[in-house]
Amino acid sequence: AMNYIELAYEQEANDPAVIDSLGWGHFLKGELEQSSYYLKKAWNILPDAEIAAHYGESLWKQRHYKQAIEIWGAALETAPKNSLLLNTIKRLSPSLLEKNTQEKTS
Repeated sequence: AMNYIELAYEQEANDPAVIDSLGWGHFLKGELEQSSYYLKKAWNILPDAEIAAHYGESLWKQRHYKQAIEIWGAALETAPKNSLLLNTIKRLSPSLLEKNTQEKTS
């Protein structure tokens, strides 16, 4: 699958969905620095909840916890019901959701 994603990236180097897929492919291969490079690029083009879920997870895996929480927090502001984002946060940093809920009710 990475071959197809890389071909798509060669043709659509500024498409955030293609860049996200390339970054996630690197994540799945354990190439975390490459993963974060592409996911950050995708996030900067389109700060989308699904890109945030992937980018944050890549950062988390590299122990860049504060950055991951910042990305997820920003995405929660615009897409608080995105299932991929919520599931990723629940799995890795559930306290972020608790904090976010408390802030909204106070």
